[in-house]
Amino acid sequence: MPQPVLSADTLDRAYTIAESILVERFETRRANVERLNQAFVDARLASVRESYRLKISRKQVLLEGARKRNQPPSYIRMLEGTIRNLTVEQQKREGEIDRLRSVTAEHAPTAAGILRVIS
Repeated sequence: MPQPVLSADTLDRAYTIAESILVERFETRRANVERLNQAFVDARLASVRESYRLKISRKQVLLEGARKRNQPPSYIRMLEGTIRNLTVEQQKREGEIDRLRSVTAEHAPTAAGILRVIS
């Protein structure tokens, strides 16, 4: 069976089509990964926010009770400091999680060849 002769133009067009298909598939996968990552980050943020909301809320209830019962100022300062520290800690954790939003993906062709189909 004789070997087909392909012109440089035909090879260029085939390469361009193959590359565009590769890019399309890559972009589809990247978009899917980004969507999954966004959902993951959103869920983690919601979890951290709820956790700290509960912790801070408990301390605020204690603080309000301490003020009503005229507890020692050192105890009140300790509760206030704990609330401040929890708030700062929450902001730090949220920042760490939010930085996970960025997804880096790239592709580069590493090989090329000719596929011969024999029927």
